[in-house]
Amino acid sequence: MSSGKTGKKLDHAGKNAREALDILKDLGHVDVGNAYRVLGVLELSRNDLKKAKDNFIKALREFYKSTHGRRTVWCAVAFWNMHITFIEQDEKKDSLPWLKKAAILHAEIEGDKHPYTRQYRDSLEKLMRDETDAGGTDKDFKLSDDEAKAIAAVLDLSLALL
Repeated sequence: MSSGKTGKKLDHAGKNAREALDILKDLGHVDVGNAYRVLGVLELSRNDLKKAKDNFIKALREFYKSTHGRRTVWCAVAFWNMHITFIEQDEKKDSLPWLKKAAILHAEIEGDKHPYTRQYRDSLEKLMRDETDAGGTDKDFKLSDDEAKAIAAVLDLSLALL
């Protein structure tokens, strides 16, 4: 638990987010994935990376239950959030597929010129330069088979969905 004023605010926000999640689940609402993502962001703010990652995984699983869900900007943001949890754990190479998927998906949804698409791609180019043996970048930003398999395994999804 966090301490002080910030901790109390995060506790309050977490309580409200869990209540919202329960209501959305009861209603069978399409935003269940986003509620999990918000919980993940709150845990990330607390620096509880395991809980954050668990919530981002739940969010992505919810998004992938429907074609609409996996084609929302919030799905792309959840991939970005997973990337951030790996970065915070100093697991840069493991963050690469998540960032790559965020960049690909955001470009498909919002277009190449959108500020977040550019941010994701800039981050991806830098990470690829820093973490790949070749030192270069793949301007097509395609997931390799191994990267897609790694994501599918974590999310317990069919590879065809990625």
